[in-house]
Amino acid sequence: MTIDCTDNIISLVKSFSGLNIVGSIKDNFNKTLSKWIDYYKSSKNVYELLRNDRTALFNFLSEITINESFFYRNKSHFTILKTIINNLQNKNIKILSIGCSNGCEPYTIAIELIENFGINHPTSIVGIDISKEQIEHAKTGIYQKWYLRNTPLSIVDRYFDKIDENNYKIKDFVKKNITFLHKNLFEFDEKNFDIVYCRNILIYFDKEDTENTIKKIDEITNKHATIIFGNSDILSVPINTFERYEIDGVTVFKKKTSTDETSEKANNDKIKSETIIKKQPIITDIKIRTRKNTEKSETELFDKALAHFTNNNYDEAAAIFRKIFENLNPTNNRAKIFYLICLIKQNLIDDAENFLNYSIDNNILSYELFLIKGILNFYKGDYENSKNELRKSIYLKTDSSPAWFYYGLALLKLNERDEAKKAFEKALMFLDENTDNNLIYISELSADGLKNIINSYLSQLN
Repeated sequence: MTIDCTDNIISLVKSFSGLNIVGSIKDNFNKTLSKWIDYYKSSKNVYELLRNDRTALFNFLSEITINESFFYRNKSHFTILKTIINNLQNKNIKILSIGCSNGCEPYTIAIELIENFGINHPTSIVGIDISKEQIEHAKTGIYQKWYLRNTPLSIVDRYFDKIDENNYKIKDFVKKNITFLHKNLFEFDEKNFDIVYCRNILIYFDKEDTENTIKKIDEITNKHATIIFGNSDILSVPINTFERYEIDGVTVFKKKTSTDETSEKANNDKIKSETIIKKQPIITDIKIRTRKNTEKSETELFDKALAHFTNNNYDEAAAIFRKIFENLNPTNNRAKIFYLICLIKQNLIDDAENFLNYSIDNNILSYELFLIKGILNFYKGDYENSKNELRKSIYLKTDSSPAWFYYGLALLKLNERDEAKKAFEKALMFLDENTDNNLIYISELSADGLKNIINSYLSQLN
């Protein structure tokens, strides 16, 4: 006779997290438990695993609350509000939370504004979501303790009334400037927003849906707007509409200037295909140090080219790198790789692809060349070929964390979620094991930034 331990698991979840299995969480719980039972063969085995392994228990909790927001999720996304608003000229600030779920994000925004600007700051916040159930939950403002797990106790004391040991209610003064609407973004007509939160949504979209979402956000924001995407979304944002920049280490986006827009209209077809690649971060594990057995003139030239390269002077760097492999050392493959990246960063995509294919024909054992070819295909939206090229790169260098990372992105776009998860885990493992600090990050990403992005993807896939 099979023993059903479902009630035991519910009790274990509640005792560990305070989380009651009710509402939409109950549906997620049943789906998750069914999946875990299929894998571990019985509810008794699942219960024993969760009871004895805290990591497994936390993963289980994360999975059943994956579509449920919580307060101060990615805290830095809210602490930057002070800087953003201080830089705005508007007196009356409008903020939109897209996919606001159960309301934790809009309420966190409101709390952060009150903390920094006082209770009477002229700000309106709108939260929209396609789930009527979630919107109704948001309007009640009642949350189980689990949703406050990232919230400082001082914030809980100031902004929540304790109902009982497991339930808290947001205070009315926090609610006064927030409107919750059961709306699809594409049916939403209000405009002139200064700040938009659209976090961890694009990861589920294909290229067309992503572009439509970006276009809609562009339509409803004013020219000074700041858009905050989730860490797992930032590589999916087309750069022909928004530009990246950083606030206190957080990557955010702003609308392009009118000059940029005019330039795009004048060169529409070419720029549309190339700009998407131009400003995307290219992540490689190419070693920056030069070879010890190079001739002195070659070494000096390489150092000079690297100086231009690191200062984003890609045309000067490209000329020197080309001189190295054409005139001094035809076997200097690293110079060829850097030259190739310079071409990409200059928007010379056709030249880059021609040089890339020529280089691969002459050096089929260079994992870097297949890595870059995979990256180019990914940013062009050719995910199947991207996957294939990245697979070749991984075959040649199994511990290349960038190759595994981009491979995971391509798999995710192809909806191969289980394999994507494995690829991201590999990328993170090799990134953690890299003690040689060889990674080069062109554009905004740092090593920690890449880890954050990988972890964000994994949290969505768990």
